[in-house]
Amino acid sequence: MMLAGAAVPAAAQAPTVSIRAGRLIDGAGTVRRNVIVTIRDSRIVSIGGADRSARVTWDLSHLTVLPGLIDTHVHIGSHFGRDGRASNQGETPAQRLRAAVDNAYQTLGAGFTTVQSLGAPMDLELRTMLQRDAVPGPRLLTSAGQLSDTSRTPEEIRVWVRDVIARGADVVKLFASKSIREGGGQTLNDAQIAAACDEARRAGVRSWVHAHAPTAVRAAANAGCTAVTHGSQVTREELALMAAKGTYFEPNIGLVSQNYIENKDRYLGIGNYDEAGFRFMEEGIPRKLAMFRLAMQQPRLRVIMGTDATAGAHGQNARETIYRVQVAGQRTSDAIVQTTALAAQALGIADSIGTLRPGMVADLIAVDGNPMEDITALRRVRFVMKAGKVYRNAPPQFEPARALAPAGVTLTNALADYDRDGDADLFVGFNGLPNQLYRNDGDAMVEVGATLGIADARPTRAAAWADYDLDGDPDLLVGFAPAGGPILRLYRNDGARFSDVTLDVGLGRDSAAVRQLSFVDHDGDGDLDLFVAWRDRPNSLY
Repeated sequence: MMLAGAAVPAAAQAPTVSIRAGRLIDGAGTVRRNVIVTIRDSRIVSIGGADRSARVTWDLSHLTVLPGLIDTHVHIGSHFGRDGRASNQGETPAQRLRAAVDNAYQTLGAGFTTVQSLGAPMDLELRTMLQRDAVPGPRLLTSAGQLSDTSRTPEEIRVWVRDVIARGADVVKLFASKSIREGGGQTLNDAQIAAACDEARRAGVRSWVHAHAPTAVRAAANAGCTAVTHGSQVTREELALMAAKGTYFEPNIGLVSQNYIENKDRYLGIGNYDEAGFRFMEEGIPRKLAMFRLAMQQPRLRVIMGTDATAGAHGQNARETIYRVQVAGQRTSDAIVQTTALAAQALGIADSIGTLRPGMVADLIAVDGNPMEDITALRRVRFVMKAGKVYRNAPPQFEPARALAPAGVTLTNALADYDRDGDADLFVGFNGLPNQLYRNDGDAMVEVGATLGIADARPTRAAAWADYDLDGDPDLLVGFAPAGGPILRLYRNDGARFSDVTLDVGLGRDSAAVRQLSFVDHDGDGDLDLFVAWRDRPNSLY
């Protein structure tokens, strides 16, 4: 799915570019107004006061510029399959990789220029593609696997650690406790945890420990592991221990459980995603919130931002930071530092990214609004640069595609990657013949509108795609000529089929002539609102 106004950067780019920032947040706690950032090749050369008459490459004087955001915990390959489920049964490795590429693109477009995927062997192939700039996406670090086998001896665990590092892992991931859906009790014993983290440290590689139980968190901190993720059951004792040991703490309170609950029907029945597991997650949301508030009170505790983003959450990563500020009451400046400079430090790359200053790699984004006053501005990303290359807001590049010759008179069309396979698909509205949806299969466009339930035969005047329910899939709104029932029809994308939810959402109008449909978050609350232009009466904003 291509971002609006986005383009893959050209191979050749000017060696020196400049950006005028109306406001600049440097990631280390400093905010400056009206500055020019000069970039040569992939690094920042200078940041200085702006001469308003000076010519710049990119004028972002109406936006706020920040370092590229960092998520220390994603599962970049996790996605919903063609059946709309998270199981991905029957997919080929190529199909899974293609879904990971799509997730990477969405994540980059949301302003996250670096992520750590705690993860799967396939991440190694995706990392290579991203390093070569073969596909657009964030800088990717990966564990290339994860240790959960409790039967291994400490020495066998050391062998496993050496093997995963030899295969290219940037970090060693181990499960020291059960999932929160199973109560979170400790699984690996203290000696096993110590062996894994010690072997990683000997190799100069970081270690990341999945731990909910207090005992598992204490074992990880005492073993010198780099970071603990989750920690939903920690007390003041474990928080103080992590602070004393310098352990990074990556709680996930604002996206992961919420995403599972929002997509319950897509996960339910897969593994431990059962009713009991969902009750655990629902009941765990307020408990994790209380835990985070306790963590904020612990001096010198190095809290960082990670989401544990899985299918349905990619591209929504900033919800974690926003939740920490809006719901948990965290200071905005702390939340931004945890999503930039401190996250880079935890990933071992703070000497190149995470802050905006001369000599640093030019990873920066621009957002509409001032995050220091309105943290939701982090979801209004208008400009993305990674390593000096612009991936969002770049001049569009066009090339001939393929011709279609459908029968009948067409009145409207709209493009979207409805099946999230990385290709743009085409909806065509006709003047009285059944509408058509062409699925892009790479070498062919296959008509699937009738199969998916959107082949209306009414004169269709307008069409627009938008993820109105924020579930990660584009939904389709069409507008008809008057007569024959509601003149608007909203189809929710359920993966394998579209469902008519027009009446459910209150769009069941039966009069007026539709001219144009536009989705936009006009009030900046994170939800898409709908503007409808009518031919014969005042326009509407829903």
